[in-house]
Amino acid sequence: MRRLIAAIALLGAAILPVSPAQAAEPAGAPAWTISIVPYPTAFEAGSVAVPPATPPGYQLHVFNVGGAPTAGEFKIVDTLPAALKPSPSLPITGVYGPESLHQKLSCSTTGHTVTCTGGKTTPLEPGQEASVVIPLEVQAGAPATVLDKALVEGGGGGPIVVSQATKVSAEASPFGFVSGSGGLFGSVTDASGTASTQAGSHPYQATVAGFYLNTNLAPNDSLLAPGGGLHEIKVDLPRGEVVNPQATHRCTESQLESGLANSKCPLGTQVGVVWLTLSVTEGLGEGIEPHALYNMVPPPGHPAEFAFEVISGIFVHFLASVSSDGNFELSSTTSDIPAVKTIAGVRTLLWGDPSAESHDVQRGEGCLNGGFGGEKKAEEEELPPVCRLGERSHKPFLALPSSCGGSLTTTAHIDSWIEPGNFITRSYESADLGGHKVGVDGCNQLQFEPTIEARPTTNLADSPSGLDFDLHQPQNEEFEGLATANLKDITVALPQGMALNPSAGGGRDGCSSAQIGLSTAIGATPIRFSEAGAHCPDAAKIGSVEVKTPLLENPLEGAVYLAKPFDNPFGTLLGIYLSIDDPQTGVIAKLPGKVEADPSTGQLTTTFQESPELPLEDVTLHLFNGPRAALTTPQTCGAYTTTASLTPWSTPEGATVGKEDSFETTTSPSGGSCPRNGGEAPNKPAFSAGTIAPQAGAYSPFVLHVSREDGSQRIAGIDTSLPEGLTGKLAGIPYCPESGIAQALSRTHNGDGALEQQSPSCPPSSEVGTADIAAGSGITPLHTAAKVYLAGPYKGAPLSVVVITPAVAGPFDLGVVTTRVALDVDPETAE
Repeated sequence: MRRLIAAIALLGAAILPVSPAQAAEPAGAPAWTISIVPYPTAFEAGSVAVPPATPPGYQLHVFNVGGAPTAGEFKIVDTLPAALKPSPSLPITGVYGPESLHQKLSCSTTGHTVTCTGGKTTPLEPGQEASVVIPLEVQAGAPATVLDKALVEGGGGGPIVVSQATKVSAEASPFGFVSGSGGLFGSVTDASGTASTQAGSHPYQATVAGFYLNTNLAPNDSLLAPGGGLHEIKVDLPRGEVVNPQATHRCTESQLESGLANSKCPLGTQVGVVWLTLSVTEGLGEGIEPHALYNMVPPPGHPAEFAFEVISGIFVHFLASVSSDGNFELSSTTSDIPAVKTIAGVRTLLWGDPSAESHDVQRGEGCLNGGFGGEKKAEEEELPPVCRLGERSHKPFLALPSSCGGSLTTTAHIDSWIEPGNFITRSYESADLGGHKVGVDGCNQLQFEPTIEARPTTNLADSPSGLDFDLHQPQNEEFEGLATANLKDITVALPQGMALNPSAGGGRDGCSSAQIGLSTAIGATPIRFSEAGAHCPDAAKIGSVEVKTPLLENPLEGAVYLAKPFDNPFGTLLGIYLSIDDPQTGVIAKLPGKVEADPSTGQLTTTFQESPELPLEDVTLHLFNGPRAALTTPQTCGAYTTTASLTPWSTPEGATVGKEDSFETTTSPSGGSCPRNGGEAPNKPAFSAGTIAPQAGAYSPFVLHVSREDGSQRIAGIDTSLPEGLTGKLAGIPYCPESGIAQALSRTHNGDGALEQQSPSCPPSSEVGTADIAAGSGITPLHTAAKVYLAGPYKGAPLSVVVITPAVAGPFDLGVVTTRVALDVDPETAE
């Protein structure tokens, strides 16, 4: 009867109008996975399962992970080791399909081989499970380890074989994963059950960090979880593997906990199924339970949340996060797991397209367990177990990384209620359903078409300026298409003439490696950070950053910080950090940028490497403007071009892309005509000089002042001659020794400026004056104080002076700048 009803329903679906979105669904086929679960984890020699249903035994879990129902008979075969045989007191039993519509498997035994068949009259639908329970008798002389093998084939799906080693021991098993590959497993497949390997593709579904736990036999012959049971699970996905919470609508906590059967979370918010393996001694069919997994409105501090109801009124939540150490991996944590049942295993199945019609058979708690959503075809007939969505968006929930290479690693961490915080960690590598390792390929198929915009915040030449920079990467969110390749590295070269503005140093500070949370050594790669947020001082903040991603509803906002010279990941003079600490989503991200200034032209080039392997649609930087802005516009008016080299994570198959954007400066800062080249700029430096006490024959300090206005030609050098008769008395003034000058020249690192102030390189007795140097565009140039020392012959001149400038402005220490100037003396006039 059920088969007839199902055929009628399928015929009805066939004659209904099919929307273009529905027609786009990929053709599926049945596909198999099988797991062997020993109960308890270790068998005691000489033990035997007796009525009603006591351990020891094996339970086989078989899933149709393809996108179509099985076609015809399928077969499950278990080959027991010589030391085990089926219990003479209990039958071997098997069922398949949803709980309220369980179909019995036909099971038989020949020697040590158990064979169960099903599917002749009723298919196993996509995502549904078959279960075989094999009660056992363990020989008294059984070896320390026995190996069981199981196979599933037929029904349109290819054969899959697994094995499971089981200890034979009277000792209790500790808390942890079952040994062997069955302890932790997963797969990512298309609708035919083939492993998904195409970079950027959207798989049909993924089994994420499925695992089985050790169990022991309790005095009442039930199963007992060591350590008081499972307390917390944390799963780290491979870098670049994406779960998109924006793919579906979201369920609220009040809806989840409403208590209304089949009317809790809307059907359109379901994104998969969680299967819990419980004690098989509770009876046939009680050993594994499916639960609908819903996409939830996350609480503050998390970008996503997923949840299911474990028993009536008790819920389990998966809280998502993004690692902030520099890997930017997606993780999920489930804490305080209720110990109301003995959980021996968890299998989480995520749907690649949550709206796909093939998932309808498992949509909603009613259909998932064999009910029909409360619907009736007629008074005396039931509808087949299908819950249909009214709207199918076909928006992808899963995406593979855009980088190619070896297999991907997923890691799980678990702890127990008795020892919370004492985590046991295990990983598995991506593989096909047969257990063969697979990687990611086809990176040359991914699109990568980023664009940039770069604009100063003023159109004035030779003036303080901020910068507005936007990186845009169009995103492909079609399920049948491939995701856009993610940006890995970017190098941006500002146009020549747009340079650092020394005026920005006034009151400025740098963010130290400790404050940003650098966890790797300076100069080491790859660069990694602590998971905590940055604690950079406000005085290091030079701009803001905003990031838009299709994974989040709202943009992420953060700051641009100036890195402390030499105390940064690169060990360089210049560097910046992009830092995000978003309280709403809990996302913390830090990305260091290496800034290099051409020693001849001052042209600035900034490089960011290993950007998040996540879909970033827009990254917008704004460097603050104002009189102490970080940059200075070019000296002359005209068009200037910013260039960028952008490398995708799909490299080397994906090619690096070059992009550029131009802007114009149109106005002179002095208000006059704007020069088109350096020669057209006014050359009117201000100059003044003289003694403080203008008295003939008297000793007096001498002051020389040279300056220029913004927009005028820059001073390349100063050559001065004192007036005849103005001379200095040098007798008795010792020279600064050459060793002292060499020491000053070597003090170029962070902290050397303060060191020079505390311990001058030249002796105080050789000091003959001071210098005040003001640099930078705008009305607030940066002033630094220097000392002038008398020195010996230099470049053919009999004397010289050394100007030693500790480049310290408050806490901002750039080291020491040392300049040596030759002093020539006219032998006739002593001028």
